[in-house]
Amino acid sequence: MLVRGDTFSFDRLIHEHPVALAFFYADSCSKCRTIHPWVKEIGQSSDKVCIIELETGRDAELAYNFAVSTVPSFLLYKDGTFVDRKAGSQSRKKIEEFIESAL
Repeated sequence: MLVRGDTFSFDRLIHEHPVALAFFYADSCSKCRTIHPWVKEIGQSSDKVCIIELETGRDAELAYNFAVSTVPSFLLYKDGTFVDRKAGSQSRKKIEEFIESAL
């Protein structure tokens, strides 16, 4: 599942889904533009994880609250509880392995 998140829906989304991956990106980031299609494909093809897209310009308060200083950044949640985070460019395989670590 792939959803566009925001400050108001974030808590609800991480608690509604057994595994959630918050994907923080910036429209101006070239690494993010490379990774974004992979993240979308993973989210659209998987019923095991909810991927929450969060653009740091629109969701600056949320990015600040979670100390997201590097994009892309991935925050992984299981049953509403924070599990782990990764920042910087990741291969599709690394993203998939990161998600699998919480399943």
